[in-house]
Amino acid sequence: MAVFSKEYSPFSCYEVGHTWTPFCPTAAAGVGLSCFEEGIKIYSSVYLLSALLSGKLPDIGQLKRIFSSILQSSFFLGCNGFCFISAFCIFRKLCGKFGVLSSGFFPSFLANIIAILVERPTRRPALAVYVTNVASETIYNQLVDRGFLKPIPHGDIVLFSVTLACLFRWFQTTQDHCNFLFKLLRALLNDGELRPSSNISTEKKARKSIWHRRHVLCPHTNGCIQNCFQILVKRFLCGWGLHACVSLVLSFPLLLRKPSNLLVLLRGMKHVRFGAFLASLATAYQAVYCALRWIRGKNGKSHSVLAGLFAGMSIGFYRNLTLILYLTWKTIEVLYYEGIEAGYLIKVPGFASILYSLSTSVLFHAAVMEPHNLKPAYWKFLMRITGRKISELNRKTLDIMGLQSSKMLPNFTPVYETNYLSDQFKLWLQGRGEH
Repeated sequence: MAVFSKEYSPFSCYEVGHTWTPFCPTAAAGVGLSCFEEGIKIYSSVYLLSALLSGKLPDIGQLKRIFSSILQSSFFLGCNGFCFISAFCIFRKLCGKFGVLSSGFFPSFLANIIAILVERPTRRPALAVYVTNVASETIYNQLVDRGFLKPIPHGDIVLFSVTLACLFRWFQTTQDHCNFLFKLLRALLNDGELRPSSNISTEKKARKSIWHRRHVLCPHTNGCIQNCFQILVKRFLCGWGLHACVSLVLSFPLLLRKPSNLLVLLRGMKHVRFGAFLASLATAYQAVYCALRWIRGKNGKSHSVLAGLFAGMSIGFYRNLTLILYLTWKTIEVLYYEGIEAGYLIKVPGFASILYSLSTSVLFHAAVMEPHNLKPAYWKFLMRITGRKISELNRKTLDIMGLQSSKMLPNFTPVYETNYLSDQFKLWLQGRGEH
């Protein structure tokens, strides 16, 4: 366990951090430029794809705005990389050593605050939710790694069920029908539950078979069992097709080189599991509503909560912690803004920027001090945008702090320019048998 007051690394920022160059400005500029270049590639795809999915061909004015947004978001990413390396070096010079927090968290927080102000204000909440999602998973990994927590059996299913219970309750009561999450749920769950029920007499209902029987309060036009079956089939096909299409797009370069992989890709069980997940979620939602109407003989606000708890078990077909945490934080976000509008919560100025900065600081701290606890996909992202420079820190110098910093990269040995090394560091290298 790290001891914050005593354990530290006395070496320079070159010896610990930017081992590829002894010059701080060169290191910061190099990482910043690499982040900017990768940002151009990433955000070009994001913004252009969003424009295409809107279903309208952008005109000249829209193309100019898209180009401006790509540059601004790319500059934000480059600024984050540049400022982090700069702050990393500045904190070392001010403190005279590297501590647990001054190695990653503090420099990152300063860099994040500066960088997020460069990004478009409309993008900040989405960025905050995304990094908070990844940071929460990282914190969980850290707590498990330290022995403070033990993995809870089926804990992901419980979390997803509670999240859906809250989300479905919001879905049935919110007036914000323009919210993207509301539109997504309406498309997934079948918006029939939002329409007033038609008046079909009980006498007529009783003469129908079980397959066609519908409760008088149900808004759908066909029988309850028939309606649930139709939802099951439709959502399964939609889920399978959607997952298969995404896989085809992501594997397009590979398919160009080897078209024979197409059938193998389409037969993947992951598409079936995703289809089963969507189908069981939507069907459970509808089935619970229908069943409670038959049992209680009335509609109730509590029905949405129970529907969410049952529908949450659908994640067993497609267990994905990233998806669960993202939906959890997205639910917290919409409930937070609903609470502000209702007057129950206070709006904190710049909350999204602060949340982004804190969450990204957790991720950068983990990337420096304990990358083995970082989500693999996020580590790959950092490797990509920094040109692999994030892996070139000499984490063996940070092992003294007790976080097993070099655990993931035990064999990495930097090549230094010896003229820029301190005598203390040279002695440390000799003691380890490194030259």
